[in-house]
Amino acid sequence: MKRLLFLHIFLLCTVFAWSQVATTFPYECSFEEGEDLSAWTLNYGPTPTVDQWMVGTAVHSEGRRSLYISSDGQNPIYGKTPNIAVTVFKYKFPTDTKTQKYDVSFDWKGMGDSITSKLYVMVCREQDLTAAGNYNLDAIVNQVGGRLSNAQAGVCQALGESGEKFVCGSETWQNVSLTNPVSVNAANSQRNFAIVFIWVNSNQQDSLGRTSIAIDNFQINSAAIKKPENLIIYPHCEDSTLIVTWDINGPFN
Repeated sequence: MKRLLFLHIFLLCTVFAWSQVATTFPYECSFEEGEDLSAWTLNYGPTPTVDQWMVGTAVHSEGRRSLYISSDGQNPIYGKTPNIAVTVFKYKFPTDTKTQKYDVSFDWKGMGDSITSKLYVMVCREQDLTAAGNYNLDAIVNQVGGRLSNAQAGVCQALGESGEKFVCGSETWQNVSLTNPVSVNAANSQRNFAIVFIWVNSNQQDSLGRTSIAIDNFQINSAAIKKPENLIIYPHCEDSTLIVTWDINGPFN
């Protein structure tokens, strides 16, 4: 009887952990120790056998930790066997009677390459993750050859000013926002959303030492608030203060 009771509780906890939803607004996550990551499912689907998402200290933009792809469980490198690894963040945007737009941004770093290894971002309602269609996560993680179909790639978000559907190829940290803010109407503000990071690796060559993708400083803010441009921080060693300068909507005259 005790064994059956333990199994029942374990199953309930497993389902509950998957169904956690973040509601804090504005939202920010830097994956540091002590941060609540219960709304993040780091590796959706079967236990990864090649690449997997992990939170670790091997690479970071600020602080000491970030979320990154690893093929050895420690370093930000990717393997030579085709595979797709998916992280899911569940979020409920603020309830509102009007359509609101939200800016989603994050820091990223990692080489990959534009042909075989790169990062896509997908945004949809939570219910779409299990429904038939191009957002279906089971279909994505089981895609043959470590490649998204044209239809699956088509529903992924455009990123940055270029509007490219993926990021890769940077040895330094970059910040990127979704090209188009997430638009949430009154009806959908009652629903849970999912922001999905999809690492696609169709590489079949020896890739030891090639850096994979890392993510840090993930943020959700109102798109109505303009982000500062040309942000520069000047440290003052004499009195341990900082001088911060920035432009709003372009340089000041």
